Amino acid sequence: MNTPRKILSVKPLDNFRLLIEFEDGPRFIDMKTFNLLGVFKKLIKDRELFDTVYLEEDFGTVTWQGGLMLENDDLYEHGRSFK
Repeated sequence: MNTPRKILSVKPLDNFRLLIEFEDGPRFIDMKTFNLLGVFKKLIKDRELFDTVYLEEDFGTVTWQGGLMLENDDLYEHGRSFK
């Protein structure tokens, strides 16, 4: 079983993007191009909800108000590094 990539911090940016600091460096995630399904679609339609993003410390996952969370490895793979 693989250990999920560790996230150190998350910050909402303009245009429904996230800046996530992973253990091995920062990555930009464009949530408009992420394959969001079901209730997750509202994340890219509601700026106020999108801006509630935080790092859930017990599990180390990117989470939004209402308990919406995405898998660390999915975010990492979808992200773009600064390198």
